[in-house]
Amino acid sequence: MATAEPTRGPWGWYEANRRGQDFLAAELGVRGVPSALLAVDRGFRHALTTPAARGEIAGALGLDPGIDLAEEAFSAMLALNHLPVSWPGAAALVAQVRQARWGYRYRYFPGMAGFAADTDCTAVAVSGLRRHGVLTDCQLDMFARELLLAATAEEPHPGVAMVYWEDDAEPHASGRGRKHDPVVCANVLYTLHLAYGHPAGLAEPTLGYVHHHLVSGGFLAGTRYYPSPDVFLHAVARLCAMCRQCADRFSAPLRRAVASECRRGPPEHALELALRTLAADHLDLRAGQPSRRDRLAAAQLPDGSWPASAYFRLGRSPLFVGSPHLTTLFATHALATQLPSGASIPDHDPRDGRASRDTACRTREEHRA
Repeated sequence: MATAEPTRGPWGWYEANRRGQDFLAAELGVRGVPSALLAVDRGFRHALTTPAARGEIAGALGLDPGIDLAEEAFSAMLALNHLPVSWPGAAALVAQVRQARWGYRYRYFPGMAGFAADTDCTAVAVSGLRRHGVLTDCQLDMFARELLLAATAEEPHPGVAMVYWEDDAEPHASGRGRKHDPVVCANVLYTLHLAYGHPAGLAEPTLGYVHHHLVSGGFLAGTRYYPSPDVFLHAVARLCAMCRQCADRFSAPLRRAVASECRRGPPEHALELALRTLAADHLDLRAGQPSRRDRLAAAQLPDGSWPASAYFRLGRSPLFVGSPHLTTLFATHALATQLPSGASIPDHDPRDGRASRDTACRTREEHRA
């Protein structure tokens, strides 16, 4: 992994966060977040450009994804969940996400009516829009009701939220089949909690499905759409941080799982390191966090970004999705979450006088919002 000059301690974390936000500010223009990249390997040693991806995939893997891959909106949905709420380009992100709306659902590809909306995009879009204050209580309730409709009474997972609805409501979208994913379920649960608080009766099968994936050790192999265990651990830790009842149920096995992953040593990619750092923050696991932040800051590239690696994949295919923008979203969030206040951060950058302690503390609180 290529790295910038190593940085250490609270000031180094703050400086890396600032440079990462400068990168995002320059890259996230009036059109929002650039579309994510595709790759045939998790480390993105050979990234595929979206406009030509279908042909490149056919050449590299000998398979046809079945669609011409268009610009996606999921990156913008994630950005609304992880950028500071005062982000100056938030309006462009909101507009980008709204282009992907169909009824009370959201699609991955805004301009592709034939590709069905899914519960993951819907849950992540709604939580991001709510965080930025652009959804009313009534709208939140309508989206939550739609998510509840994605559960099926049939096997193999009765009552568990599916990735795709099976009601054939979208007139031009082809069916995607009955699919479940524990990360998607955790994201759905997060948004249901925003709407209803802890929806124990309504969501018990989905809660149980996520819990089983955790305690069985199934998370070690990733999920259908998310190959890294750290994505699942982060999603469930985020849920625990906003719901006491979920924390009571999940925190003990989740803390053991995160601690076990940490004992295995640092992950290969900066994205996973950022997700692990955030998960530990949500669970108040402080041991090792300074060294993880040091390592994350040291992995920053000279332009202020962090390298692309796989955040999710297209089903069971060996096609991975990620970008420097996505990695940098999570890395800056991880470095901002615990920027300490008080005397541990200098009043000014000792090199050129930039950025006061008050700015650092404000950045931390905006990320927490």
